[in-house]
Amino acid sequence: MHEQEQSILKQMAMKALRSDRLGSALAWSIQAKDSAFVTRITDRLLKDYLSFGFLSHLDIIDNLGPSMLVSDRLTFLAKYREFHQLFGKNRYKEAAQLLLSLMMARVAPRYFLPNLMTDALPLLTHEKVVFSSQQCYKLLECLQEMVTGRNTESAV
Repeated sequence: MHEQEQSILKQMAMKALRSDRLGSALAWSIQAKDSAFVTRITDRLLKDYLSFGFLSHLDIIDNLGPSMLVSDRLTFLAKYREFHQLFGKNRYKEAAQLLLSLMMARVAPRYFLPNLMTDALPLLTHEKVVFSSQQCYKLLECLQEMVTGRNTESAV
């Protein structure tokens, strides 16, 4: 019975994705615990964010709970949403710590790294000190890796 259940859940997720209902597709694929499909849908959500400037399907993202662990990419998305919530509540030190840990954990997709660096700018230029000197050093390390990685990719 378990195999049939998984098959039905995956079919529902695929049907929702074909209809461009990303939230529904994400919910079905999470229920199926299909890590690869969850990652694929999460990538679409992240790319939409880069294109349009806002995260969609916040109702699902905000209520993931332990389901976020189905995929590293989904975990990243949930934590990135948490960063935005902390920043919006003016909890800058906590937001900076979370942003830095997202960068250091290396769970963010490579195409999203420039966005994370851009998110650090308001925290770096804030009137009060938000990042410690050690955190700034780690930020520079992440920037170095991003630039080095990008140069390597373009050389191939």
